[in-house]
Amino acid sequence: MKKQLVRIFMNIVILVAGYLMGHRTSEAHAQQARQVRTIPKSYGHCVAAYIVRDTGAFMMVFEDSNGAITLFDVANNVGITYTRN
Repeated sequence: MKKQLVRIFMNIVILVAGYLMGHRTSEAHAQQARQVRTIPKSYGHCVAAYIVRDTGAFMMVFEDSNGAITLFDVANNVGITYTRN
């Protein structure tokens, strides 16, 4: 009888601890998802978006009115511009 009570009590403790740890993790992810990243308007309009297979990075391709192409890495907030000759 004592073993069953101890087992039930330990299961309840583990269940409560798991709930609390999971609840804190979801709040951290929710706060991280609220971060807003802005892309400068000087990049032009979005032509394409893709995910790099090797790294899993999310890239966006922009083209401005002069024909310059900008590759923008959303995760690192870095843009690389290529101009046409």
